[in-house]
Amino acid sequence: MESDTFRIVVEKLVQGGKGFARTPDGVVFIEGALPGEEVSCRYTERKKDYSNAVVTEVHKPSEYRTDPICPYYGICGGCDLQHLDVEEQAKSKGLILQENLSRIGGIAYPTNIPVFSGTATGYRNRARFQGDAKKKSVGFFGRRSGSVVPIDFCPVLVPKLNELLQKPDKLINAAVRASKGRRRIQSGVFAAANESVFAIEHQELSLQVNGKQFITEPEVFFQSNKEVFGKLVENMISELSGENAVDLYSGVGTVAAFLEDRFSKVTAVERNLLCLKYAKKNLSSSVQIVSQSVESWVSGIADMKIDLLSVDPPRTGLSADAAATIIKLQPKQILYISCDSVTFSRDMKLLAAKGGYSLSRLEAYDLYPHTSHLETGALLIRA
Repeated sequence: MESDTFRIVVEKLVQGGKGFARTPDGVVFIEGALPGEEVSCRYTERKKDYSNAVVTEVHKPSEYRTDPICPYYGICGGCDLQHLDVEEQAKSKGLILQENLSRIGGIAYPTNIPVFSGTATGYRNRARFQGDAKKKSVGFFGRRSGSVVPIDFCPVLVPKLNELLQKPDKLINAAVRASKGRRRIQSGVFAAANESVFAIEHQELSLQVNGKQFITEPEVFFQSNKEVFGKLVENMISELSGENAVDLYSGVGTVAAFLEDRFSKVTAVERNLLCLKYAKKNLSSSVQIVSQSVESWVSGIADMKIDLLSVDPPRTGLSADAAATIIKLQPKQILYISCDSVTFSRDMKLLAAKGGYSLSRLEAYDLYPHTSHLETGALLIRA
């Protein structure tokens, strides 16, 4: 019988923050491993083309391995890179983006991609909490588990959300109420906070990014690291200008609000009704707000001169229909904000091959330190 454990030297970090290694039976992705380390592992999943494993012992640690900052690390399912030095986290994620762009997108970016970071603790202003009514506790789902890990403090949350953890009854009741009738992946309750107050579920609050106030609520998506997202906005938008800008997947209007200052006409396209509710509050009357899916809206636009098309799609990236229509529209520039470098790289390949676009600016933003997530900001121009 083939053993479930093995010893190996890790080659590199890949998407998801896992170590990558090659074995005689194929490649393996190792949770908790760092480049250059010699580790013992245990298989957690075996497939035809690859396997997953978890570290059981580190024999030769990386010089960048460090002690986790949280006692729940490895149990809680939130963070996955606390065992890596925080500065090295950002560098490693930038290298993963660069490799994905080359391997998937076929684009060899000539220079190192700059990675912008901020405060590594106390930064996250929005989170989804899980409640356990029987144990009268609140926390997050466990690592590789649907059970709730009770916590009383999270080092990446802003102070007001940690204050909320000290009042578990509020979150327990809301989480249990919100989870009724939902699939498990949608269970729990969102909470968000600014410097002075916290909000749960549909309570409104105001969040400030680069001097602009945005009204929103926890159940609506909003970038959870205002400091680093503010850097992205400043770097990627401050030098743009023109007549006509279109913002697809506009959410509560965060990007469109900054485009307003630099373009004569702005159109914001969003289908989520809650997002639209707040977009109308956050954007001026001069912005045309369209209540449609991106696919539906772009398919109905036959001839529109666009100086800038801004897209901030979900993790799945652009749909095939949306990408094809964007290419037909031939906007002068595309601002692409991505939360997944795999789908971003796939879309870059298509936009380059079919649309004649090339990268004029590419930057990475470490919005979520201690996790493997990385935000990408890219400006594309037509050749």
